[in-house]
Amino acid sequence: MLEIERPEILPLGDFYPIDRAGYVLNRCAMAHVTGEWKALADAAVKICRKRLGANLLAVYLRGSVPAGTAIAGLSDLDLVALCNTKPKKQFSRWYCPEWAAKAALELQANHPVANGIDLMCADHDPEIPGQNPRIKMMLQTQAICLWGQNLLAKWPRFRPGPEMALHYRWLKSDIHAFRAAMQTATANTQQLRSLLKTIIRSGFELIMEKEGKFATDLYPCWQAFGHHFPAHKAQMATALHIFLAPELAKTLLLPLLEELGSWLVLQWSKKRPELGWDRSSLED
Repeated sequence: MLEIERPEILPLGDFYPIDRAGYVLNRCAMAHVTGEWKALADAAVKICRKRLGANLLAVYLRGSVPAGTAIAGLSDLDLVALCNTKPKKQFSRWYCPEWAAKAALELQANHPVANGIDLMCADHDPEIPGQNPRIKMMLQTQAICLWGQNLLAKWPRFRPGPEMALHYRWLKSDIHAFRAAMQTATANTQQLRSLLKTIIRSGFELIMEKEGKFATDLYPCWQAFGHHFPAHKAQMATALHIFLAPELAKTLLLPLLEELGSWLVLQWSKKRPELGWDRSSLED
């Protein structure tokens, strides 16, 4: 069998701007949401309002589209519907209801400008200010309000550090979930790419505070990680290669999860013992 050629890793993306006080600046603006992207975003908001009704507080658009760096046919449209629901726990993760997953597929079919559509819901209770700090961080630094209550001015600002570390919390569960999906032949490309984003960004979050920088783009995350962990830079490059060419997963993914995945879990179990992760393996 011929070996699949690994794609070139292009230097795309950058770190977020930071002000003189060290706070991460939100580079998103409505002026960047134009043309086909705006038509798609408007259609998504309409669906959210219809499905969630009075329970919908706001719809936020995050990622490359509001940042002005989206590439037609390559970039995703990322939306968060903020719901007036008490989070089940302090660090609740956003979620994708069945109706949202179906709507995302229909929207993409009608608006091919997007490579994919990520339509997620997040719970928020305005009366409990300490709940869901990570979602507040994500929206405060990476999103704009498309419709509804714009709460960004009421929320705190953030500096690169523990409060901005997000993806490591899902690292172990995402690896387990994808392995389970592989065993039942239900894994898909979207799940694969989501897992690889978690792996690459979790690696960057290990050294984010030392760097004094913040990024979500995969290239700068990989580069910064490799500077601090040169012995694992090639493994993290493999994660980026699989993200760019998912067909590589057939031969490269399982070894990557066994080696780099286990190493990352070990590092985070040391750095955040409150997670209660077993340091020895990913098999528990």
